[in-house]
Amino acid sequence: MTKFIHIPFFLPSNQLGTDAKLLTEGEVPEGHSLFDKILSKEMIEGEEGEEESELKYLQEIRKIRDENPNLFKKIKKLPKKARTARNIQDNQSKLLTYFRKGKLQKFFIVETGITSVSKEIDFIEAAKQFTAKTNEKPSKLDKIFYELLNKNLKMLTQVDKNEEDEFSAKRGSRDNAARLYKILNTKNIKKYQGFTDNDEFYIQSVINELNAGAIPKKITQTIYKKVSDTPEIISNPLKLLALLKTTLPNDFLQPTQNEIDKGISGKKEIILSEYFKVK
Repeated sequence: MTKFIHIPFFLPSNQLGTDAKLLTEGEVPEGHSLFDKILSKEMIEGEEGEEESELKYLQEIRKIRDENPNLFKKIKKLPKKARTARNIQDNQSKLLTYFRKGKLQKFFIVETGITSVSKEIDFIEAAKQFTAKTNEKPSKLDKIFYELLNKNLKMLTQVDKNEEDEFSAKRGSRDNAARLYKILNTKNIKKYQGFTDNDEFYIQSVINELNAGAIPKKITQTIYKKVSDTPEIISNPLKLLALLKTTLPNDFLQPTQNEIDKGISGKKEIILSEYFKVK
């Protein structure tokens, strides 16, 4: 089972539109226009000095799909609640669990110890933790694994209670996505009478994607910068709508068939757990 650990297959396909639905049964990529856009050096690496981007992991999974179809097929068939363990050189054992609820994904990590508390980490940190060499051998699970899993589950439940306020509370005013989310939810925009039904649907779709964290940081940064540089955009809903439509690729707003069938919210699921075991 170790072979899959080093592959970040949990990259959210909704972030990449129809072109990136690589691991969804019955769906075929519908072209490379979006893929070409987001895989530019700037989109993948960001501006100089910026933090690492999630988008670069798309390259890895696409490379596996194209160059190692058997491994790609094996990844697709991995069951939910997949679990594995490996030995580490450290003072404390720990467990990293990946949860998903609809489009929302969360990663919680917890170490051994009576006073240890589960904490949430972001996608990039989780990907680094999951990274392993292909020749690493799996270790055995033990009762500590289940104790740590319960701690991560409790933390998820606690976070879930505050889900509606989580987006704003967690990211605050420092995050461009949160700022855009706030702007689009103002009365000036929500109650604007000049929007058509399609315009209102579009605005709500953008709000949903921002709330789900499904729009890449580079794009939200670009949009918010234009809004900041041109304050009158905020007071003119039609200009704001035009900015969104010209800057945000429509691919990011197209739901998968599974999302349509099951609804965006979905149920809470454990996708993957990895137990890092002290020898």
